[in-house]
Amino acid sequence: MLLSSVILVLQETLEAALLVSLLLAASQQLSCKMSWVIYAITGGLALSLLYALETSHISEWFEYTGQEVVNASLQFMVTLLIGICTWVLVRGWTAEDRQRAGYRGSVFPLLAAATVMLAITREGSEVLIYLIGFYPIEEVFHTVTI
Repeated sequence: MLLSSVILVLQETLEAALLVSLLLAASQQLSCKMSWVIYAITGGLALSLLYALETSHISEWFEYTGQEVVNASLQFMVTLLIGICTWVLVRGWTAEDRQRAGYRGSVFPLLAAATVMLAITREGSEVLIYLIGFYPIEEVFHTVTI
């Protein structure tokens, strides 16, 4: 059980960490402020806790396919926001775009924060749901004494 738990947590955190690191590198390339990361991670953790605690109600939506619909919607939104972030990055590589790209300084951190927040919500909730599943089982938390 311990090995599968470690693998699951690594799998979920590595996906979010890869996304955060890529967006941080892009922010540095664009000379944006990095304060968006703190807000995105805090908001993502709060939303993932809320989502994990309300999963029993959410799963009843859409004729008991609510959790799948919400997960798919979160993944779609993350993918869409990654595409928009990529468009902003590619669009801003020319010198004249950099000169008149005052909008990019405020738009990219917002896009990156929303992307990270939704990704952490999805990935963090899966880890929390997995860990909450062990909570009622008393044998998991007791140590064996000889």
